[in-house]
Amino acid sequence: MRGTVAKVTAFLLVLVLSGMAVIGFLSYTRNIDALRQSGRENIVWAASQLEIELGRFTRSLQDFAAGEPGVDADAVNRRYDILWSRLVLFSEGSVGDRLSEYDAGEDLIAGLFDTVRAVEPQIVGIAGTPPADVATLIATFDAFGPPLRGFSAAVNDGEVIKSAAARDLARDSARATGILILCAILLAQAALVYIYLESRRYQRLADHNLQLADAAEAGNRAKSRFLTMMSHELRTPMNGVLGLLALLRQGGLQPTQTRLVEQAERSGQQMTAMLSDILDFAALQDNQLEMEIAPFRITELARAVDDLFAPEARRAGIGFSVSVDPDAPDAVTGDFARLRQSVAHFAAYLVNTAVIRDLSVRFAHADGQLTVDLLFAHADAGADWRPELILGRAEASADRFASDALGPAVARSMIELMGGDIRLAPERGEQIAVRISAPLDALADSRPSVGIRTGSAALEAICRSGLPDALVRLLPSGSSDLPDILLLDSALCDDGHTVAGLRAAAPDIRILSLGEPRDARAVDGVIAMPIDMAGFRERLRDLAS
Repeated sequence: MRGTVAKVTAFLLVLVLSGMAVIGFLSYTRNIDALRQSGRENIVWAASQLEIELGRFTRSLQDFAAGEPGVDADAVNRRYDILWSRLVLFSEGSVGDRLSEYDAGEDLIAGLFDTVRAVEPQIVGIAGTPPADVATLIATFDAFGPPLRGFSAAVNDGEVIKSAAARDLARDSARATGILILCAILLAQAALVYIYLESRRYQRLADHNLQLADAAEAGNRAKSRFLTMMSHELRTPMNGVLGLLALLRQGGLQPTQTRLVEQAERSGQQMTAMLSDILDFAALQDNQLEMEIAPFRITELARAVDDLFAPEARRAGIGFSVSVDPDAPDAVTGDFARLRQSVAHFAAYLVNTAVIRDLSVRFAHADGQLTVDLLFAHADAGADWRPELILGRAEASADRFASDALGPAVARSMIELMGGDIRLAPERGEQIAVRISAPLDALADSRPSVGIRTGSAALEAICRSGLPDALVRLLPSGSSDLPDILLLDSALCDDGHTVAGLRAAAPDIRILSLGEPRDARAVDGVIAMPIDMAGFRERLRDLAS
């Protein structure tokens, strides 16, 4: 809240400073413009020039009447034109407007203008004008002399007053601008002080938060150390108990006693697994659990889940099956151990709490995603399982962590750390599906494909049993696909056209004869009978490389 107030205050302060600067600038500019206008137009000069030109025109009339040399009718007309232009100035532009202000109510200039226009014919034809008429003209214009002198004086006095007022305004504006600038400086300094104080406050808050973060991190480290220590401390006596139980079971116990010992062993193993889950959960909470990414086969993961969970399912009396989508790639990259652990946790939670009859685990892979579907039919009667513990949507008001939720919580966190998710959706019929998805990249299968063509089912079975999946990819019996390596019955090698047809269809195919053919040069190698499995595998490994 205080941060918002500080931002609003700073914004308003900037607006106030900007407004004060604009007001001072406009005021100063306006008064400077007034001074410039006063000096540029020079109203006093315009008024005095009218008086001077009237005197010059009257003097030219007097000299013309007296017959002064060099003063003729043209000279009089030139002076008349100049006087006319001075009068026209009063009716044009801002100068005329300001001069007219001083003549308002007197109409001196208007009367002079009317007189000048009235005598224009006489002036134009003054060459033949009698001296008496010229004298009349002189008297007419002399009458305007004294009033014009008074008009010029009035203009001069008025402009002096206006100039003084303009200077006073400029001085006042400069003073006001200075005051505004001073206020702006003071406000800016106040803003700087405020910003400094706020920055110090935020720095103190940041330091305090850093201390709290350090304290929380230290607490987490202490918790992790405590959990690690307690886990090791509890594992040691638990392993001792499990060892003694194993020895006790070998001592020829009665069936009832053996059953009790096995129950005690399972309880101890569950306790050991729970300790591992606690450590994993603490590492996940501290962001210290690292994924071990490595290539593995989906079938191996399925087999590991089956080996890990099938005994528990049998003890619980439910059907359990694991299957792999045939379209899934053979190998992917990911954390094999964490995936196995996560699937086993979810399966164990469902078996222990959901009251189910059968559980099917299906592995598939498409579009870079490994999906594991746990399919089951849930019986409502007597069931207390909570799907939100699988999906991570437990009630926020819960004041304790359910013991049956530890496994799903660890598994869910591991899947999310891999970038995957968990969904719960209805499946066909009464079945429910818990779908685990994780992004795992498929690996290209670099194993050579191997096909077997022989008329003996027993020989084919022997060959298949001796070829591990890790070495080659066996094609199904009767497949029409041409393999990289073909194990061909020696009888087929000798028929004269089978090998030739295979070479024509696949020039790069490698053909091994099962038994000695008549022409060993037609094939790439011979597997002697009976088959030496070690040599058999070594020969295939050489061809594969």
